[in-house]
Amino acid sequence: MATLQKRLPAGPVILVGLDFSDPGDAALRQGIQMAARETGSHLHVVHVAPGSGPVVAMELSEGREELTLQQAAKSLAGYVEETMRSTPGGDHIRGALSHVRLGDPAEEITRLAVDLNADLIIVGTHGRRGLRRMILGSVAERVTRLADCPVLVARPKTHDAARQEVPEIEPPCPLCLQTRQETGGAEMWCVQHKTPRLGRRHTYHYVSRNAEAQENAPLLLGYDASAPSPQNAAKPGGHE
Repeated sequence: MATLQKRLPAGPVILVGLDFSDPGDAALRQGIQMAARETGSHLHVVHVAPGSGPVVAMELSEGREELTLQQAAKSLAGYVEETMRSTPGGDHIRGALSHVRLGDPAEEITRLAVDLNADLIIVGTHGRRGLRRMILGSVAERVTRLADCPVLVARPKTHDAARQEVPEIEPPCPLCLQTRQETGGAEMWCVQHKTPRLGRRHTYHYVSRNAEAQENAPLLLGYDASAPSPQNAAKPGGHE
């Protein structure tokens, strides 16, 4: 009697873009961990090198090296295998297929995603800002715009370093707190902070179920908060 072999359901196809940087490593480890959680996942890792072959320049963690395409593919496969061994859950996936492509990184990553019918692309970001971002651009940003499947942007967790870039947040205004307490929340701001200012980042409208809408923080400069609202102006007797 023939034995029927049960086939495992096909899992998602995950494509990771790797450039041998810390953000690239974060993307690779994220891909390994996601593949380990999904039964039957197919993990692919691609490195896009500049040049047209047969010799390409690879920016490895040890530095820039000139390699043949065969050497580059072998180096990438070894790097992926080593990362899988050192990543929690890496021993739970059946393996990864590595790819070396030449050309524009964003275009080649998205083109390979189409060829593989990928369900997810994972790329790292260097977090460039300002002029550096305008000049160098962002591969992750371009992949996000070009891709026809979900894109996950990974980066190392650096909350402590990021906290230093966040502007210091001032404590609440004691007069505003007092105003809210004395008016039962009918007024949100003290006299100073209810005055319209150029570049206001916050405005709000408080709508009571038992009263008409009241705007405590006018958005437009030159608006007179004491002037009658259009609704009150139309009523006999004006406003209070």
